[in-house]
Amino acid sequence: MHRQRTTEHYELPESKVIRMAQRGDEGAFERLYRLHSARVYALCMRMLRNPDEAEDSTQEVFLHVFRKIQGFRGASAFSTWLHRVAVNTVLMRIRGSKLAKAALVECAEGNEECGAPRRELGAPDVRLEGYIDRVTIEDAIKQLPPRCKL
Repeated sequence: MHRQRTTEHYELPESKVIRMAQRGDEGAFERLYRLHSARVYALCMRMLRNPDEAEDSTQEVFLHVFRKIQGFRGASAFSTWLHRVAVNTVLMRIRGSKLAKAALVECAEGNEECGAPRRELGAPDVRLEGYIDRVTIEDAIKQLPPRCKL
């Protein structure tokens, strides 16, 4: 029965499939996914230049479309609406990534909100001073012959 309904979706015009998907028909949504996922992935890949990120973004796009397909009114082509959803999804991903990186940089610079003292990147960490030397010396002593360890 399920195979027959899925086959029926492939014979229908896209506009009818969209209306069916808007009413919650999973097979119709699957058809839309199969029709457009390669193009959405290609767009995400062009924008992100990372296959894993592009794949994740493609999934995010179709999750968003699944939740918001009722909002598609048909004023433009479905592919145009989907393209806009994809671009916005990727831009939000990029913006979120930049905000996360900015927060890390601010914490590394010693922002009061992070509770860390200001320190220069690449500078020695005073909290580790002496520790690394002690570990190195202890490892070197372990390699000495027994008489020399004394």
